[in-house]
Amino acid sequence: MTIYTTHNAEAHSEIKRSRFLTFGYCIDSAEQHAILLQQLQQQFHKANHVCWAYRVNGERPLEGYSDDGEPSGTAGMPILNVLRHHQLVDYAVYVVRFFGGIKLGTGGLQRAYSGAAQQLLNDCTLSPVIDTHSCTATLGFAQESFLRREVQQLQGRVVDCHYHSDRVDMTIELPSDQTEALQSLCQPQQILLRFAL
Repeated sequence: MTIYTTHNAEAHSEIKRSRFLTFGYCIDSAEQHAILLQQLQQQFHKANHVCWAYRVNGERPLEGYSDDGEPSGTAGMPILNVLRHHQLVDYAVYVVRFFGGIKLGTGGLQRAYSGAAQQLLNDCTLSPVIDTHSCTATLGFAQESFLRREVQQLQGRVVDCHYHSDRVDMTIELPSDQTEALQSLCQPQQILLRFAL
């Protein structure tokens, strides 16, 4: 299963005189979500509700959501379902509602909140999240161009490179599913690989 992330974004909508301000943020922890939530609650302290959902940590994501005073199941869960539908991780969506005086009903609220999240994501480019591994390669000077070329072909990148009098130490990051391929390419060349745990 491919999982995705996207960039920070903002969208606005109005339904039966209620204003919905929707914000999407890249996050890497529940703690970061809590900080963003507090900032939005302070910024929009006159709003009636700040409902939200988030997913972090890749393949088995940690999820959270809140209806923030809306009837149970009408705000946070619909937002979370949009995140799940798009297989988004490391992302949070916050929907700030200013009540316009007309009640939407439970079905109307669910459509409004899921629609606000969907509208936000419609304008976003989704990027696949690639699980990567880092390793350090110890090699001779003559092998450097070979290794750089092979790393690039495996969709990896050289993160750092240190030159010593007798060797090169190269830090490499590459997709997890390419580690065995790199090992099989380096072994005949007598390039030593050490993978980070």
